[in-house]
Amino acid sequence: MTFNRARFDELISKLQRSALSADELKELGTLQGQLSKLNEGREALIKDVQKSIDENKLTVLEVFGTARKLGKLLVEQGVKPDSVFPPKAATGATGEDGQATPATLNAVERPSNKNEELIKSKGHGKPFIYKRGRVFEDAKGEPTTDLKKVYAGALSKFFTTHKTAAAITEAATPEGKEYFKTEEGKKELAKLVELARLA
Repeated sequence: MTFNRARFDELISKLQRSALSADELKELGTLQGQLSKLNEGREALIKDVQKSIDENKLTVLEVFGTARKLGKLLVEQGVKPDSVFPPKAATGATGEDGQATPATLNAVERPSNKNEELIKSKGHGKPFIYKRGRVFEDAKGEPTTDLKKVYAGALSKFFTTHKTAAAITEAATPEGKEYFKTEEGKKELAKLVELARLA
């Protein structure tokens, strides 16, 4: 006989309001026993999974696939997104070593993350890094022409002080300076100037 969660909850709820009959008490006792066995089985299974992860040195992303999928699972379990991915994650910036930080895990799916760094600025608190093509994506990595979606409404402080093409180019990496001279680069730089006007 499988554990009937709905019936168990019903009897517990009724017990809190009034007395149960002898048959209902017996049924509740049976259900409690089943629940106890079920929990014991789950605990054993969890220990086995944890042991297997430790022995095989598996990473969280190897088990769950992607950071986005893991984040979605945590949110489905009732974890508030901000407690896993702080609001600043919307900027898509990376740490000084160029690696995604915990605050940027929800942005790792953006295709531009694989591109070269065009801007790397340390003068605005947390280092700001801009990678080629990011201005054409929304915060989830989907193509967009709506500049307000590029940084999910949380524009980097970088754009509050770098409003012109000259200022943005000045802060660019050597690769960025060369890229912004190309036809493609000039178009992207123009988009960045438009974006800066929103900051």
